[in-house]
Amino acid sequence: MEAKDKKGIENAGMATGWHAPVPCQQNFCDCGVFLLHFAETFFSDAKKYTNVILGKSPTGAERSELWRQAELHNDQGRAKLKEAITDLSKEWKLQRATTSEQMSSELDSKEQVKVEESDDDIEVIDVQGVKKGKPKAAVGNTAKRKMGVAARVRG
Repeated sequence: MEAKDKKGIENAGMATGWHAPVPCQQNFCDCGVFLLHFAETFFSDAKKYTNVILGKSPTGAERSELWRQAELHNDQGRAKLKEAITDLSKEWKLQRATTSEQMSSELDSKEQVKVEESDDDIEVIDVQGVKKGKPKAAVGNTAKRKMGVAARVRG
């Protein structure tokens, strides 16, 4: 239906799929590490791994060796990821600080331009302020007095 609506294909048929011979995660706690390792391995030689996925399924031992699964079960993989994340974090923080400094200096230069372009010949001669003190309460109706100051001022 979607193929007809979006691409104008009349006889699209049902989509077919197959189980790709890729490693399977053996536990419930390493999904992120597993995914990153799988992606890194695939993109290290995408043509080779595409042929592996589309070709004859290797045996379990062959598959483990092909996808370098042993790297998943040692601390080197995690340490490598931790180091990469730490390095990227430092780089990002440095870039953010540099960008912040640039924005700050741009704002300072804009403020200086505004001051230099201001109208110096305008003088303020007299300022009339508002008288300070409590507003006078309305006298009279006791119902208004019970409502509070806001009711008396309004009314």
